[in-house]
Amino acid sequence: MSTASLPLYAKVEGFFWNAATGTLTQAQKDALVAQQVASVTQAGGGSGDPAQIAAQAQSDVTTVLTQDNADPSQASLFSPGLDAILQKAGWVIAIVAVAALLYFAIQAYYALR
Repeated sequence: MSTASLPLYAKVEGFFWNAATGTLTQAQKDALVAQQVASVTQAGGGSGDPAQIAAQAQSDVTTVLTQDNADPSQASLFSPGLDAILQKAGWVIAIVAVAALLYFAIQAYYALR
């Protein structure tokens, strides 16, 4: 998926959302739908009902994402089993970042005493 059409904050939010939930954000899903609409419209030469093309694209993207358990409506931090949560790379990154922050805070405290 190309995220070129997403603003920077949506890309950053999406990174953490994807890592924590394993699903796309609504903005990422909307970008996929927009890409699908553009592709179908371009392939059809601009013919066809835009509302119908948009509805079909929404349906197609939702179907694929739901089958892959990646639709935003399926987001949950409490996936089946604790292992599924702890194995997500986002949690590892967050834990390492917090540990590093605590380490440097303690080092700074002792250095300034």
